[in-house]
Amino acid sequence: MVGIASAIAARFPNANPPFDWGVLFNGTADEIYRWDVAAMGRPMPSEAELAEWMALPAPPAPDWAAFKGGLLTSAAVAQVMRAAREAGCEPAVTNLPVALEKAQNGNVAELAACWGLVVVAGGASPETVAELVAAAEACNLPADFVAALSPN
Repeated sequence: MVGIASAIAARFPNANPPFDWGVLFNGTADEIYRWDVAAMGRPMPSEAELAEWMALPAPPAPDWAAFKGGLLTSAAVAQVMRAAREAGCEPAVTNLPVALEKAQNGNVAELAACWGLVVVAGGASPETVAELVAAAEACNLPADFVAALSPN
C-alpha cells in the first residue's frame, strides 16, 4: 500500500491524505472524478478542450546536431575558447563538451558554470553570446539551455 500511496501522492500533490481508498479503487466514475478535481485543484478538461489540444501540431524537435555543428564552425566561439585557454581557464574549456552533453540530457547547471567562466575569461562579446543564443533558439533547444548561454 505504501507504493500506491506514494504514486498517488506524486500524481496528486495537492491532495490531503488520508485518501479514501474505497473511492479510489471501488468508487463510481463520478466519485473518482470529484476526488481527482479536488486533488488537482482544477477540473479535468472537457472533450472539446482535449480535441483542440490534440489537433495542435507537435513542437519541432530540438536539433542538437545543428547547434553543435555551428559551435564547431564558429570563428567567434573558437576565438573565445582560445582566449579562455590563454587566460588559464583550461579546465572549463576542456569540460565544455561533457557539460554540453549533460545539458542535452536536461542538466544545464554544469554548462552554465563552464560557459560562464569561458565567457568571462575569454572576453566573449555580447554579439558572440547573442549569436549563440539565436542559434540555440533557431535549433529549438530548451529554454533553460538557451538561458544558460547568457551568463549574468
